[in-house]
Amino acid sequence: MKKPVTIEEPAPGAKPKGASCRPDSARFDPGKAAFWTYPMVIAWISWRDLDVVRTFWDEYRKCCSDHVPRTANGVTTFDLKHWEPANIRALGAFVRRASWAASDGAGSDAPKAPSVPLGDAIRSVHAAASEGKVSAIALDLEGNEVKIEAYSWSRLEIRNSDKWFELPIYVGDRRKYTDARFPRDEVMAVWPAQNLTVEARPVAESEINPRTSPGKKKGQGSYAAVDEPLLDEMAALLKNLSVASPEEAAKRVASRAHGAGTIESKVERLAKRFRKRTSKNSA
Repeated sequence: MKKPVTIEEPAPGAKPKGASCRPDSARFDPGKAAFWTYPMVIAWISWRDLDVVRTFWDEYRKCCSDHVPRTANGVTTFDLKHWEPANIRALGAFVRRASWAASDGAGSDAPKAPSVPLGDAIRSVHAAASEGKVSAIALDLEGNEVKIEAYSWSRLEIRNSDKWFELPIYVGDRRKYTDARFPRDEVMAVWPAQNLTVEARPVAESEINPRTSPGKKKGQGSYAAVDEPLLDEMAALLKNLSVASPEEAAKRVASRAHGAGTIESKVERLAKRFRKRTSKNSA
């Protein structure tokens, strides 16, 4: 016969178990912070809600915890779980919670779905930074504060980390920076609160749309320059025998290729461009 499940009562005067711990939001006003971290910027572009931006501020998250129920031998207790550092994984989990809440008809306290998909928001940040519309500073591998040059954004990839204030930034397989921060006023100017759209193109439309660029020769697309770092990565993959063909190498990097096309079209573009470059170099 199963034992009945009981919940331990809190000690007199203690905070009820199962409650969440959140600091006073007035102490953490992202609208007054001079710089925002990468997850905060993505949150702003996707939701345009300062409360959501605060949720992905590491300074705030370090002060947050929840009591998570755990049942053993018919007795339910609550373990204290502190929030983890903000990263891309945490943003994705927040979106999933919003989706579940919407499907379950949850109340007003449940997280809301983003107005702009995370993928579009990420591409928009890299495009704006590469065009110099928004600047960023970071720490180099020696801990020095440096400016991330606009031209390098087409090659950069932000990866997850479980450490506070340390989202690593890579060029290919080489770690280059951590802790990227963006001026809040620049971010809010490029992505204003009242405009829930993003500009994710890496170059001006006149450079992409052949109807407005009649002098462009066929095969000289505007992505040639930004594809070069990906072609270098493909060459390294083939040299190390990590993949067997340019198509397989292209599949490894296509998710970071610029453009609004499908992954399949990007793979085809990269593989074709790689073969053309290889043929030209060997001639």
